[in-house]
Amino acid sequence: MKILAVIQARMSSTRLPGKMLRPIVGRPLLWHVVHRLRKSALISEICVATTAEAGDDPLAEYAASLGVDVVRGDRDDVLGRFLLAADRHDPDVLVRVCGDSPMIEGALIDHLLKAMIEKGGDFVGLKPGVHTIHEGVDPFSRRALEILRCHARRDPIAREHVTAYFKQHPNKVRFVEADLPPGYEYCGARVSIDCPPDADFIEAVYDRLQAKPGEASLVELVALLRRDPSLLRINAQIRQKTASDMSGTFLIRCDGGPLRGFGHVKRCLTLARRLRDHHGFGVSFAMAEEALSMALVEKAGFAVIPWPKGMAEDVWLPELIATQQPLGVVFDVRTALSREAVERIRAGGALAIVLDDAHARRIAADLAFYPPLASPLDWTGSAAQVMTGPEWTLLGFDGRPTKRPASGRSRVLVTLGGSDPWGWTLPVAAAVATARLALSLSVVIGPGMKDRENIGARLRKLLPGVTIYDAPASMTEIFANTDLAVSAFGVSAQELAYLGTPAIYLCPTADHAQQAEVFAHAGCGVSLGHVEEPPAADLVRALEAMLSNPRTLQTMSEAGMRFIDGRGAERVADAIVGKLRSRRESQARSA
Repeated sequence: MKILAVIQARMSSTRLPGKMLRPIVGRPLLWHVVHRLRKSALISEICVATTAEAGDDPLAEYAASLGVDVVRGDRDDVLGRFLLAADRHDPDVLVRVCGDSPMIEGALIDHLLKAMIEKGGDFVGLKPGVHTIHEGVDPFSRRALEILRCHARRDPIAREHVTAYFKQHPNKVRFVEADLPPGYEYCGARVSIDCPPDADFIEAVYDRLQAKPGEASLVELVALLRRDPSLLRINAQIRQKTASDMSGTFLIRCDGGPLRGFGHVKRCLTLARRLRDHHGFGVSFAMAEEALSMALVEKAGFAVIPWPKGMAEDVWLPELIATQQPLGVVFDVRTALSREAVERIRAGGALAIVLDDAHARRIAADLAFYPPLASPLDWTGSAAQVMTGPEWTLLGFDGRPTKRPASGRSRVLVTLGGSDPWGWTLPVAAAVATARLALSLSVVIGPGMKDRENIGARLRKLLPGVTIYDAPASMTEIFANTDLAVSAFGVSAQELAYLGTPAIYLCPTADHAQQAEVFAHAGCGVSLGHVEEPPAADLVRALEAMLSNPRTLQTMSEAGMRFIDGRGAERVADAIVGKLRSRRESQARSA
């Protein structure tokens, strides 16, 4: 009996492009899958079924270098590729293998194959209620494949997911059940690779098991997870896509840098992770070419498309979107991108979403999200669905860490953004140091600040004993473990409120001052209004008054956490997907 394992794989994964050749424990993901399939005693041949697109040429070449056959077909017709493989190899039984499953085990695959063959079945599964850590394989008969060829060739589930058709139509084939061998039963672990955190989890597993590449045992992994379930937190936020989920990509247009700061980029990353990890969409970023911001995005596992120098944004972006064909475009920019450009983008079929945008382009949007506003915007002539309030606030991080108790002195933090384009860091820190209280003073030097080293040296000379956070990778723990922050109003003010850290807001523009009053009215902090220069005397008075009254600080802390609950990205992503789904349903009814 000839048994053919068909590995379905491509490089253009929406959530993790290029993952099939991504190193996992030092070896490409595809190597792991092939290596572990070769441990099966029953599989006769292995074939990689990929697409005919040029982007999959490296994958096909690498598969051939491993000594396995390759068939290539339509990107959107996985079933067609299986039929090509079957016609070439003429197997009696096939095993569908997901290329993103580096933990498959030959012995368990053999167990499932024996059960199916001995019971005369066409498709095999575990008994109801039995959950296994093993995932990524489906044995089925050649007869079952021919049923798909004859009766489900155009069925969308069969075309994309092949064996998922049998799970939706169990009466179409002879379905048999198999027992699960001891040691494999486990519910709640993800051992396939769809997103960067999944790869991090597999790397951590190998590290903990001290296993060589391709040799980690699932039975040992189950035992490890029972001893230390905290490992599951590495990729617990990733939701497994189902056969009925929508697929596609989103494009996020945002910028950051020394003059703009990095708050917009970080909050867009939070939204991107939610769209990718929970809803299963691919996300890429279109950005002005700025090294630090682009590095932040790429480190988070997202592709960056740089804005070509010398090309008008109104020309570049519609052309890019016409080429990329995303389902939707998220705009979080402060550029002159026009309303007309957004209208052209929408006319091409993409959903247009704006974040905290006062520009006229918002009128052309489908969806618009805003944190609490001091006064409503004029939406005359717009069909946009507008959501405004603290519940729609996007933060630049996920999760609220546990606060560490203070050790005597009040902890005061000066944080004036990632770039401090106003040059306020030194005068503000100097003013805070004159307060007639015992303070533990910390100052953030943002990654985009000009002359960072000189600022740090001057701070140490001016204020001996000051703690300096120089371009910290994350502000979450720093913000959370501060008793009072002096902050330029902006995204940081929202993050401080969520973390329960009272703040004194310095407002470099009248618009900032209006928004700061909303937060002050909610009890999150105190605003010093629109200022051209830091008002040293007013700042010190406010700081001394707040720190002298612990009850006031506690009340402000509680008010901030009530005001900003940290679920903004979840709500925004859910609203975007809901709008997309309702649009598709409307189009289907009209068809």
